[in-house]
Amino acid sequence: MFNKEQIENSVKTFSEKSGVPMGKMNVWGSGALVMLGLKETARDLDIEVDKETFKYLKEKFPEAYKPKEYGEKHPLAPGVLQLLVFQEPHGDFEIMEESLPFSISTQKTNGVKHSTKEAVTKFKLWMGREKDIQQLKEAGLI
Repeated sequence: MFNKEQIENSVKTFSEKSGVPMGKMNVWGSGALVMLGLKETARDLDIEVDKETFKYLKEKFPEAYKPKEYGEKHPLAPGVLQLLVFQEPHGDFEIMEESLPFSISTQKTNGVKHSTKEAVTKFKLWMGREKDIQQLKEAGLI
């Protein structure tokens, strides 16, 4: 589980290790809720990057490449999630190539770029999974 400080440290450390500027990585999902102070911890970190950055990281860390088919009920199914997974002491650090059919607004907290309240709400409602709806209710966003 990642708390806010651990998210900040993990993104900074990965930026240094990979050579990818922190501003090219967008924390979203439950990690963004943690960065917004609306949730205590996130089970894993979902980081979105543009296609060029993803290609660079996939070439630099080929062992981390773990493509994942979208589940049948996923809004982007059928399809494949372009995913890199790095094991961290606090949980998985997952980097995915941007693929959403809509734009997401972002902000920065302590140098870490993450989705805004509005963007997290839009994304989680779009996903429509029970766990996403529950997280939005617990965060007071719906």
